[in-house]
Amino acid sequence: MAPQPPRKITKTIMEQKKAPIGSKAIYAIVGGVGLMSVVTLSTLSSWLLKAPLPTEVVSNEAAIAQIAPETLETPEVQPALEVQPEPEVQPEPEPETITQPLGQSAYSQVMDSAAMKAESAQNITQSAVSSSDWEVITARWQEAIYIIEQIPESDSLYSEAQKERETYLLALSYAQQGKPVPNAAATFSDAVNAATNASQLAQQARTADDWRNVAEKWREASIFMGQVPDFADNYQLAQEKAGEYASNQNYAQAQANRPLAPTPFAVTPPAVTFTPTAIAPITTTTTSASSTSSSGSGSGLCDYPWQTDSAGNLCGDRAASVREGGRLGGSGSSYSGSSSSGSNCHYVNGYTRKNGTYVSGHTRCR
Repeated sequence: MAPQPPRKITKTIMEQKKAPIGSKAIYAIVGGVGLMSVVTLSTLSSWLLKAPLPTEVVSNEAAIAQIAPETLETPEVQPALEVQPEPEVQPEPEPETITQPLGQSAYSQVMDSAAMKAESAQNITQSAVSSSDWEVITARWQEAIYIIEQIPESDSLYSEAQKERETYLLALSYAQQGKPVPNAAATFSDAVNAATNASQLAQQARTADDWRNVAEKWREASIFMGQVPDFADNYQLAQEKAGEYASNQNYAQAQANRPLAPTPFAVTPPAVTFTPTAIAPITTTTTSASSTSSSGSGSGLCDYPWQTDSAGNLCGDRAASVREGGRLGGSGSSYSGSSSSGSNCHYVNGYTRKNGTYVSGHTRCR
């Protein structure tokens, strides 16, 4: 059998030197046969006694150089373990200091805490029905007042805190009475709406019932104005308007109690033959604008019987000569009625002012 080429030396002499002597067994590769045997420690020891010392081989650099590079097997290098970086230790947070940003108060949180107590009291007020509910509400307002009083006078929020404190004290006083704080804006608005309604009804009032309705609306407006709380910005104006609305109520009530003019009745004219051309037509005198009065109230001129003169009396039946637009009248030229409907024709000596038609008796065309 031809000799087999030597196997690759898997371990160098240096590695043999480094191998631990105290091992129970080592592995060696026998060249030529390729058979690996386990040599016991005693057998290996006798062989090592006859072999040259490793130091002699190691010191002989020429001998090492004669070993073919391909026969040397580079030991497998195990990858180094990846070292995990230690977690970065976060620095401890510094304790909060009293120093606040420019323009911000150190007591802003105190204001917020008081506001939360006030909001809680307001929320409970919306559904409060029993005395125990109002006791809770009272306690909430007291807590809010106590908290906000902690803001010193030297702090920039002191002025605002004092205003809030006044509001809380007002709410506390109402809560102790078992009722919510009135809404000043809503009360004032209700008063203005009632006054506007009363004014519109007064312009159309004709009967006693109409004026009674007007008086009732003015009464409501006056009451609403009187209920505007004294802490409201428009409190002084509300007091003035309350007195004004009360005066309007008295006037409307007086109009409702005033006797009305007699109701006009229809008169059937006699069936006679009449020729209008037998009588000269009547000319109308134009009155100046300064003597015209749309309402007749306090003017001294009575254009309609439901108006009043300067003395405050209803005009009623007046001679045409003293009525506005009726200065051409003579004796017996008067009319009665209390309605503003119709054509409002005046008559003079039996002739109407509107179209000259003859009307018998003391009537007026409508």
